Amino acid sequence: MLLSGGVLRELIRLSQECCRECMLELELASTKSDLVIDADILAAAVKTLRNQFARSLGSQLYELLVKIYADFTPPDAQSSEFLELLHGLYVLEYENDDLWYDLHPLVTDLLQRKQLLTSST
Repeated sequence: MLLSGGVLRELIRLSQECCRECMLELELASTKSDLVIDADILAAAVKTLRNQFARSLGSQLYELLVKIYADFTPPDAQSSEFLELLHGLYVLEYENDDLWYDLHPLVTDLLQRKQLLTSST
């Protein structure tokens, strides 16, 4: 559930990708019939979804993502770049006592892999 950011649609998307990975495993090793989703299957699914996020991001969007990560709010909530990230679920909107934003956990992982997030960010 943590990798979905609390978004049910993203949990289903992750589960679906795990199932795709299992189907691929079953096709490659036709004698294996007791396949379960394990850490390796999950890691492959996460890698696929993380790469899907990475495909459409340009360097300017990375800068905006880092700023949102640091501030929990966008510099301009009406900008087309921010709205694109929000609608694409790169950025998730949360509301409790306040309205705030955070990055999808897989996007956070992507930024960490690119060393765009430091421990102080």
